[in-house]
Amino acid sequence: MKRRIKLNIPTTTTIMNNTAYKYYRQPIYLKRSPMILIQMLTNIINYNFKKKEEQIFLCHRLDLLDKHYYLQVHQQLWQSYLDIGIEKHRWP
Repeated sequence: MKRRIKLNIPTTTTIMNNTAYKYYRQPIYLKRSPMILIQMLTNIINYNFKKKEEQIFLCHRLDLLDKHYYLQVHQQLWQSYLDIGIEKHRWP
């Protein structure tokens, strides 16, 4: 019988004054239990994350990568609005 390990991982800090985070929704894979996520990654990449520090680092890193990608997409959207506005002479 396997022992279940409970992995409590605090969420990373968020920037409260950034309007991009106002509509940020955490993806489903980050809402799941961290142990399920670790188990799925272990099966996919054929590497066993045995150390608790590795597991915590991995979960934090995935959270940061997701937020980084979200902010990049948000910035590209506003940059495209600016480019269109400049092209149509609507914005300075």
